[in-house]
Amino acid sequence: MNYAKNILIILLCFSLQGYVNANLEANPGCETSISTFLNKSANLLYTSEQTFTEVAYSIKDFFAPKLANMDIHLEFDAIWDVPEAGAFVQRNQQMVYIEIYGGIAQHPNQSTDSFAISIIHEFSHVLGGPPYLPKKQLSAEGQADYVAGKYLKEILPRIPENPTPIPTISNLPPELKKYHHKCLAASVDSQLCLRGLQAIQQFGDFIAQINQTAPPKIGNEDTKVVEKTILSYPSVQCRLDTVLAGFLDLPRPSCWF
Repeated sequence: MNYAKNILIILLCFSLQGYVNANLEANPGCETSISTFLNKSANLLYTSEQTFTEVAYSIKDFFAPKLANMDIHLEFDAIWDVPEAGAFVQRNQQMVYIEIYGGIAQHPNQSTDSFAISIIHEFSHVLGGPPYLPKKQLSAEGQADYVAGKYLKEILPRIPENPTPIPTISNLPPELKKYHHKCLAASVDSQLCLRGLQAIQQFGDFIAQINQTAPPKIGNEDTKVVEKTILSYPSVQCRLDTVLAGFLDLPRPSCWF
């Protein structure tokens, strides 16, 4: 599909082969206890085309009416047979095109819930509001992450639940208990909170692998204070912090905003 020059293509990730290489080269010593705890009970997607399609189109159906109310025409496609692990959004005036490739769901550490965050991020570029990317009609990367965290609370109940158990309060590490309390303060149901924390941590590990950097950790906040808002991708830890802040209705982190 050809669009005018004002189109932006935002690639979420590289090729699936790049993921595999990053995974093989990763230092096992970098994995944190919190990351291990939240990931060990996650539902790994493992190339299920049915789940890929169901999750992708459930999210599309959630956002389509919101875009229609803004007189925005949406074209959405989830293509299982494309091995590239990527997703992108294009916008030209009132036309938005979002495409999701099967490779993004076939990453060995991807779960249905963290995969969902990747899709929500693309829609949040359109619905996220300011700050915007220069000369574009799309929200900046940090803003898309932040709004994705907010929408995650509404979308998780709409997509298939992990068949394996999510963490329980009784075995929650001390470092995570304060975030569970913040969930309750933000009127987030306890079970939804635990599922969300698991999804956000795994999303952070996912983007760390594609950037071939150490995995981020919930609770290990990026303490950087920027003098000017970052419109491109901030650090991986900052991105995790930002999705979490949106999920908990906290202010946008100063590591990018």
